[in-house]
Amino acid sequence: MTRRLLVIAVAFVVVRTLTIYAYRDTLYYYGLVVHQFAIAEAAYNGHWFAQDKVRSGAALELANREQRHVPLEEWATLPASGRYTTFPAADLPGLGYLIAVTSRWAGGPLTTRYALVVQVTVELAALLTFVLCAAAAFGPRAGFLAGLVYVFGFAFIWPIASQPMRDVYLLGFYSAFLAALFVFARTRGPLSWLVPAALMALGSLLLWVRPHGYYYFAFVAPLALLARGRPVRERAAFAALVVLVPWLFFGLPLRRFNLKYYGVEDTQAIGRTVWEHMGLVPDNPYGFARDDTAMLPWIKSHYGRDVEYASPEMNRLLSEHVWSVIRRDPWYFARIVALSGVEMCRTPLDLVPPFSLVEYSRSGLSLSGFARAHPLSFTYKVFNRAVLYAFFYGALAAAIALALRQPSRRWELAVLLSPLLYTALVQLATHFESRYMALGAWTLVAPVGWAIDGWLRRRRGR
Repeated sequence: MTRRLLVIAVAFVVVRTLTIYAYRDTLYYYGLVVHQFAIAEAAYNGHWFAQDKVRSGAALELANREQRHVPLEEWATLPASGRYTTFPAADLPGLGYLIAVTSRWAGGPLTTRYALVVQVTVELAALLTFVLCAAAAFGPRAGFLAGLVYVFGFAFIWPIASQPMRDVYLLGFYSAFLAALFVFARTRGPLSWLVPAALMALGSLLLWVRPHGYYYFAFVAPLALLARGRPVRERAAFAALVVLVPWLFFGLPLRRFNLKYYGVEDTQAIGRTVWEHMGLVPDNPYGFARDDTAMLPWIKSHYGRDVEYASPEMNRLLSEHVWSVIRRDPWYFARIVALSGVEMCRTPLDLVPPFSLVEYSRSGLSLSGFARAHPLSFTYKVFNRAVLYAFFYGALAAAIALALRQPSRRWELAVLLSPLLYTALVQLATHFESRYMALGAWTLVAPVGWAIDGWLRRRRGR
């Protein structure tokens, strides 16, 4: 298996290098990139937990005006106020601090280059860990093939990994917890407790870069109770450990972090996200809108208050309104979830090209008119849908077939696909966007690897 892991690692580095080069100038997801870049710029200059809003605003304006990614290396030429203030409550400083610290450690100018190396290393470690889990569950060749599917297929569904981004670190978080469950289920003695605890601790620290996987333990802990070959008492104790470790290494420190810098235990960023998500219904009677810029004007008209964008106060007011509407009109929220489900089925994932593309939804043309006016965009979109439908629904079909044909492997399959279930449910309830589904859908390479392995066995047996 060591040789196979080496092959996967070499192929991964080559493909990831190519995708980083291909996506180097894209504007993809730049809004959140600029927040972390602002944190990095401030920390690099000795202003921790702060940002220069003038400089970050200038970067965002330049990116939108020229429709390109503005590398952090260019920020020194942008206008700045020299005044550093607290950054938005929706952000944690993990990636920004990583960029600043690695730049300082290398002794050079502020750059994302070294932090991107760390990001790629974390992604590779997550992939190899996942491959080992898949190999333990379905056989070495199935695990190897799953790794190759990720390297040569999922890299193009996951372009966000080709830029300095927070979301990629969730792969390390998930794989750490998956490996912890496999070690617990397959080993005995002190190491069956110490190794999983260490893995979960390391994974939980990655939440400081991207916290959206924090409640994943609610999906993993029940699976620990179903682990075969361990007494019920041990399973219950391990399930408690699954909950305790992320709380100790992230949940509790985050509360103290928020109290220190914001004066509240919870900045209620999730409520703000749900507020925007509930704008799926246009012209709804509750004021919800799928537009970041609509939040402050709505608060001004509804509450008569001026608040700072992304502040705890803004998040709290939006969250209060969300919960008041859900209590008064639960059917409206059910409708939102249903609409998200339909959209998830129609567009479970999205391929983001490293070149300009005309969106059909914004063209104002009929489908035939769009095909005639923008043939390249139309052809790419057709290809996009065909590839993603084949991967997503084909993988789900393979997972169902695996569960039916190998009942003894259902626990392992459930563990490996738990990030997908968690991501899907979170997206349904909070803010569905097809790009976010990649955070969990990458684990579908496991049943795909199993299916390819079975097909190869049948071919060899003929």
